[in-house]
Amino acid sequence: MWFAGSTSADALMAKNCGVNPVIVTEEGEVVVGSTTSSNSKATSEKEHASSFNLAGMKFLSNPPDVKNTETSSQTTAIKEWQISYNCKAVETKTVLAPKARKTQKAIKANQADTNTIIK
Repeated sequence: MWFAGSTSADALMAKNCGVNPVIVTEEGEVVVGSTTSSNSKATSEKEHASSFNLAGMKFLSNPPDVKNTETSSQTTAIKEWQISYNCKAVETKTVLAPKARKTQKAIKANQADTNTIIK
């Protein structure tokens, strides 16, 4: 399981999101490939020779070689930990400098005067 501060993933997400908080939406192992290993073993054996007598003469058979091949393979999934995330938007407030606040108050006062005059 992924924990905040436990990997370089935090640094990457923080870099991508800047000052905005990171919201992890999904995380876990994902299969990204596979690897297969194979083994093969060949053996050769002779069958047992048999003999028989014919008219007092002994005959031996010459049996053929028996060839056996054993093959095994194993496929293993290659996995990696993946994290899906979003950068949460932070609400921003406009902060006016004191001089700008006075100017804005003056504009509102003028608008109020203008509204009064027009009525």
